[in-house]
Formats: sequence, structure tokens, C-alpha cells
Amino acid sequence: MAATSLSSLPPEILLDIFMHTVPLRNIYTTPIPVIGWRSWSRRDQWDLDCPWSLAQVCRSWRSLALNYPPLWSSFVITTSVMDRDIPLLRLQLTRSGVAPLSIFVWYTPSTHYSDSERPQFEKFMARLIGERSRWKRLAVRLDVLKGTVLDDAIQDMPLLEEIVFSGGGLSEKSFLVENAPRLTCVVLGDMSSTAISRVPMLPWHQITTYKACYVRGATHLAFLTQAAASLVDADIDFGTSNDGLNRVKASTAVVLPKLRRLVVTNNKFLDTLTAPVLVELFLPYAEYNYVVPFLHRSRCTLTGLILAGSNSKAADIPSFLEHTPALRYFAIDYNSDKSGRLLSMLVRALIVDSTRQPEAVAILCPSLVCFALGDRTDALICYKTDSTDLREWLVDIVRSRAEAAERGTCAALREVNVYGKRVRLGSAAFRMAKLGVLRTENLRGKAGRNAVRRWRKYESY
Repeated sequence: MAATSLSSLPPEILLDIFMHTVPLRNIYTTPIPVIGWRSWSRRDQWDLDCPWSLAQVCRSWRSLALNYPPLWSSFVITTSVMDRDIPLLRLQLTRSGVAPLSIFVWYTPSTHYSDSERPQFEKFMARLIGERSRWKRLAVRLDVLKGTVLDDAIQDMPLLEEIVFSGGGLSEKSFLVENAPRLTCVVLGDMSSTAISRVPMLPWHQITTYKACYVRGATHLAFLTQAAASLVDADIDFGTSNDGLNRVKASTAVVLPKLRRLVVTNNKFLDTLTAPVLVELFLPYAEYNYVVPFLHRSRCTLTGLILAGSNSKAADIPSFLEHTPALRYFAIDYNSDKSGRLLSMLVRALIVDSTRQPEAVAILCPSLVCFALGDRTDALICYKTDSTDLREWLVDIVRSRAEAAERGTCAALREVNVYGKRVRLGSAAFRMAKLGVLRTENLRGKAGRNAVRRWRKYESY
């Protein structure tokens, strides 16, 4: 019965299901997808994963899979590629037809020779470069300092939309990207490796998404100036160094008229920017000396705020939130003292006092509908007063804002997420749901850390 129902599905729906079964590819996955690393390490037989396994089910599935090029359009190739992978990669390239390609290339640190000494890798890369008119996404991780076949090949790519460069080798490399009219997204460097000092030459005037980790803040400023007219999303990372910023402080701030989302790791950099339509701000380190003047100068209406790595300055957060009355989404990654006293100040500030008079102090974040907390020190369960922990205070936030919403003075919270080390919301989640919270997510351990890490939306593949 099940087989009959599945075979009766229209080909379009079946192909859509096929696309969802293909594993997500990045530079760390094997060139040929297999089921489990043990299968990949065997020499005699592999357990191939999708899309290869789809062609081994039945005749109709094989016909659909082999004649649908997008199913075969994602490639992972490393300098340490095994000889047994190459024939399948060539077959995959043939099956991809004329579909746009996603290319992931990793120059691994374990190889200390040039491309000419890797004949299999060199030959297949030559074939891929010959198809660069079909490249839609290109991710390159360079962990070697020697020359590569890509040095002079990143040009004439009419379909390219996204390019990613990462790895320690970027400190000595500079790529030239030409004739890529659709290129809008650029990611340079990653958060887990050393910041880069040399960068590709790109068509900055058409870039809308810019995420980079440089050694010097002045390098960011130079490229932001070139991309100012088109930039929508920016992630500016250069640690806590102020190198080069003192010289530009007195100059006119760069105006980013279309910027909607901004991430900065050094708040002093905000002195050089103006973003009138900004709606989301991510601050990995909670230092507010330069943030409030930036918001006033930009006159933007901030609806999303993420504070990651909040430290002893957490006591200043309630007063800082007074400058963001339109905030609808607020997330904070709290990693200060385990006692939780500073976190309790924030939680207490978000509770709406039902006895307050209309002319009293304004409600903090009256438009707030989503609150997310990263509690890496389990402060929610470690801080207790009168036998009541902070989880009960979260319920009080939801209850007080639901009552205020009925009076028309505040929005009701609809989503509360907590990501901790061991903390469980327990019955607090049930009581919040009864009060109108539509979604409650409570992840712990590694799952919680990964969820908080995704707040930044910085992926370097």
C-alpha cells in the first residue's frame, strides 16, 4: 500500500522530496556523500548516501534522479581527495547538465605540495573551472600558502551570487573577482580562525551582504565606503583592536542608506557609521558608550536587538533598553557571574508593574513579543530569593505583559526561548503557554550553544 501511494506521486513532488534528502554540503563533508564515516573509510565497499542511493531503488526513481541536474549540482573537492572519488565526481559533473553549481574547495593543511603534484585534483579542478559560467556559489578554504589553480580563475562568472573565502592562507593571498554581475554576498574569513589581512578585489558597488573578519578596522571602513549605496546586511569583525579608527574618528560618518542588519564586535566602530533604516543590531560585547549616540545619530527604529557575551556591564542593559522603545525581538547571551544577580536586574526590569499609574515611568520595551535568553551559567536556577528562582520571574514577565496587553498599554509576549547548560524550564513552560505564549524553546548543552551561535548568522562553510 505504501509503495503504491509513493509511486503514484507526481514527478514534481517526488523530485522535491529527493532534493530534501540530499545532505547539506560544506567544505568539511566528504566529496562523495556516504552513510557514516566508517563507510567512507572502508576500501572495499561504500554505503553511498543521496543522491547516489536514489538511483539504486527502482527503475522509475533512477530515471528521475539521473535526469534531474539540480540533484547533482553541489561539489566538494579537497586537495587530499582520494583517487577513488574522482570517477564519481566526473560522473556527477556530467549528470549536473547545465544546472547552476555550488562549489566547495578546501586546500587542506596536510598537503605540502603544489597543484602540479596532485594530478587527480588538478585535472578535476580544471574541469570545474571550465564550467565556471555555471558557478552560483563558491566557498574556498585556504589553509596553505602555496599557489592555487584558483589564483587567476575567479572571473567571467555570470551566475555567481555568493563567494566565501576562509582559512589562514588568506593572510598571504589576494583574489581578483571580475565579471560577476550577480554577485551580492561576500563572506571573508571566519570566527574560528585568524583574521585576514589581505582581501579579494571585488565589485563592491553591487554587494548587499558583507561579512568579514579583518585584522584592522580601517580596512572594513574602506570597503564599506565603496559598498555604502547597496549594503543591506553587514557583519564587521576585527576583535577589540582600534587600529586605524582613531584616524577616521574626526571624519564624516559613512552613511549606509539601505542597511537593515548590523553586527559589530567593537562598538567604537559605530562612531564611523550612520544607518537610518537599521532594524536589527547585534552586539557581541556589551559596551554601550558608542551605541546610544549611534542610534540617535541614525534616527533608526530598532526592532531587533541581540546582545551576545554580555559581561559585568549587564547592569546597564535596562537603561540602554530605554532607547529602543520599538523593540519586538530581544535576545541576550548571559555569561556573567553564576549568582545571577545582574540577570535578575534585567528580568525584574521587564516585568510590568500592574500598580503603576499611566503617568508613571514608561514600560520597558512595550512592543516586545519575543524574548530569548542564553544562560550558559545556569543563573536561572542558581539565583534564588524567597525559594523562588528566576524561572518563576520569566512567568511573571509573561503574565504581567499579558495583563498589560488587555489594558492596551503593552504587547503580549508570544515567544520565550531559553538556551542553558543544564537548566530546564519545566512547569514554567506550561504556565507560559497557558498565558498565551505560542512558542517556547528550551535547549541545553551543545544544542543550546549551537542555537545561540546561530543568532549571529555568520556561516563560512
